[in-house]
Amino acid sequence: RFLENGEVKPVGSDSVSAKVDVRVIAATNRNLPDLVSRGLFREDLMYRIMVVHLEVPPLRNRREDIRTLVTHIIKRSSLSVDISDEAIKALEAYHWPGNVRELQNVIEQLAWLHGGAYMSVKDLPPTLVASASGGMVPSRERRKRVADHLFEGLANGTCSFWEHVYP
Repeated sequence: RFLENGEVKPVGSDSVSAKVDVRVIAATNRNLPDLVSRGLFREDLMYRIMVVHLEVPPLRNRREDIRTLVTHIIKRSSLSVDISDEAIKALEAYHWPGNVRELQNVIEQLAWLHGGAYMSVKDLPPTLVASASGGMVPSRERRKRVADHLFEGLANGTCSFWEHVYP
């Protein structure tokens, strides 16, 4: 009822429903139309929540945004930090499995550890540099595959929460 007409009624309450004026922002890494066609997601719910659909590609597919994001993160951290062009190029070459959150964590870590200093490639985390130079590149995203497998197993009944997820 809330998604349909904005009415909220506390569970177990005999009181009258209250009208609320809110917007719901929902995010998923799943293809909802595909899930609907396979019977794993309710079609009516998809149309209620999919008013404006924005697809944000992963950071590894938007490497041109990295320089701007780094500048923004540094400004927000209130530290005056300079990063060499070589370091930016290494950041642009990295795979970024953690997307913008991972970039933010790396830049904030560098800013706090080297506050006010000039940062070069040697200041970047070694795993990031090795991966950016072709060393350690994940062949697959394990976490996403396991989550997808568990979701599908729970949805189609081939997995049990207590047997497969809880342990």
